[in-house]
Amino acid sequence: MASFPDSGWSPPDVNEESYVFTCSSADLPTNPLLMASVGNGHISTIVYHDRIFMNGLYNGEGKKSHRAAIPALNRIQLKPRAETTSIFSLDCIKGSFTEVQSSKDVQVQHLVCAHRTIPSLLVNQIRIERVDGSTQDSEVTINLEAGSMDLQINNELLMHHYQGWYCIWQEGRIDIWSDEIKTNQLVYGCQYYLLSSLPAQYDANCTVHEFYGLSPESLSCGDGTGEDYLGHVFWDQETWMYPPILVLHADIARELLNTRLRVKEQAQRNAEANLKHGVQFSWGQAVTGLPVSPSDDCEKYELHVSADVALALRQYFYLTGESTDSLTDLSQQLADYWISRLSWLKDKQKYGVLVQNWIRKTVVILKNGIVKGSQAFVILVGVMPPDEWHYPINNSAYTNMGAKLAISFPSEQSQSTLPAKSSREEPTSTDIYVPFDDKLNYHPEFDGYSVTDPETSHVKQADVILIGYPLDAETNQSVRESDLDLYEKVTTKNGPAMTWSMFCIGHMEVGQPAKAAEMYERQLLQATPPFQVWSEYPDETGAINFITGMGGFLQSLLNGYVGIRIRAEGIRLQPELPPSSSRLKVTGLNYHGAKFDIDIQKEEKTVMRTDANFSLREFFLSYEEGKPADVLDTNSIVNLKDCQSLIYQSES
Repeated sequence: MASFPDSGWSPPDVNEESYVFTCSSADLPTNPLLMASVGNGHISTIVYHDRIFMNGLYNGEGKKSHRAAIPALNRIQLKPRAETTSIFSLDCIKGSFTEVQSSKDVQVQHLVCAHRTIPSLLVNQIRIERVDGSTQDSEVTINLEAGSMDLQINNELLMHHYQGWYCIWQEGRIDIWSDEIKTNQLVYGCQYYLLSSLPAQYDANCTVHEFYGLSPESLSCGDGTGEDYLGHVFWDQETWMYPPILVLHADIARELLNTRLRVKEQAQRNAEANLKHGVQFSWGQAVTGLPVSPSDDCEKYELHVSADVALALRQYFYLTGESTDSLTDLSQQLADYWISRLSWLKDKQKYGVLVQNWIRKTVVILKNGIVKGSQAFVILVGVMPPDEWHYPINNSAYTNMGAKLAISFPSEQSQSTLPAKSSREEPTSTDIYVPFDDKLNYHPEFDGYSVTDPETSHVKQADVILIGYPLDAETNQSVRESDLDLYEKVTTKNGPAMTWSMFCIGHMEVGQPAKAAEMYERQLLQATPPFQVWSEYPDETGAINFITGMGGFLQSLLNGYVGIRIRAEGIRLQPELPPSSSRLKVTGLNYHGAKFDIDIQKEEKTVMRTDANFSLREFFLSYEEGKPADVLDTNSIVNLKDCQSLIYQSES
């Protein structure tokens, strides 16, 4: 096992190969973007790459905006020597990359890391040692991008870096014991790459920089030279990367919410520019909150991002119980936006989200901004759903359901905090129309969509099935099964990775473990060895170091196999082991200030409360409402039954 001197912590008792990814020169990826990266949430670089990226630093205005590339003047690479071998390693636990070059006389080690507690520092360490007492003269050549460099000897520098990473892993993580080494590596690799793009929160000595958000291609890319997302923040942050961070690192999750709060005023101006109330977040966000997506269509129609942010606020409130004035106000303004965005569907006697191509006649604009008239459809622009192959369309099932949740959340919040601030009339959640086909017992993706039409039914990525999870808004199992079955048949097999994560979660939820395992394995095709870097599409194309897909994979474990659901009444669990695994453990699940470890083994499943916060109200574990519950005291271990359970907190 790796040595962790003076750390006060040891890594999980899994095979070291699970979190230290090693290869020879012959096995290095031919695509340099598939090399390992190092980062700390402030700066990041792909190892041996000629550029560094900094969170929040962009070039260009508007649609020309992209992450600024800083020349990597401190780039170092050992020059290959005759009769030497090189071994390359990424250590996910220590957050460092190492090349060890060996000959019969001398061993040279080059280590690189983005310092965890001094975020502006990119560290290179060179160690040269003689082998077996050799006295032979040896020449070692080091290629320096800058031409010269100051050398310092500082053993404490690396120890502080390691301590920063140990604090993060101690606070919350997923451990797995699998027969498949790739599965083990993906679990640690996905956590590492995601955390490498996020700021540290657990070290008091860490320098804090303002954080501007997560982009799908991580912090190590984004200047537009590849197929990336230019370093911009999209719905990916709230829908794909945020959920696993929230469960394991609630403090860091709050930083993600802050990336939306900091541009709230611009989001208000975005809404006003479109004659709407509340806040409308840009599809692509950089520093100011102004629209920066190079796609005019996505910026105009893909409005569900403002429902995705509302869902993230709801999940945070359920999990932490925290409801500050700023978060409550943002929730209300998101609700106001969706209220003003709805139209009255006369034929359905429901509210919907529509396309601007209908006759304007006998129109009445109510004081709440909702439009009614003698025509069924009136004057509001349409939407693009997560399935970006269809737009502009009326009444996206996913968007409308997200709007329902966004509108209902402030009143739900007010039951625990202050009265809702809005004085405008609101539709109830039952007033909002979501397409449904009674004959096939499923949700059409939008008005006019038919899943049986071979010409128009093809879907780019997970869309309608997101109503079941993460929206958690479809409780009818037969409908859930129909949505999963019908949409799997029409969803392209070459789509983005997180699609299969959502199918996996859905099949676990409806009790179809064999089908879930198939989807679980399918998502793994997007990871490329030896450093387990994900690409957006399975042929190593699209965005590289695709942390969107990695976030989806982590959700397939937490929300699929552990069965975590974040709800108003508590944390639902229904744990099972993933394929080819003998043990799965979640350390540091956050809930209302307490911490819990969930340990799933073949022989038993347990939950243990690990915090020592005795000022909190009591926590319980129950299986059926009204039945006696187990008390979850600090350091107590309670066995989980093979059914759904609930962790909840007493009301007094």
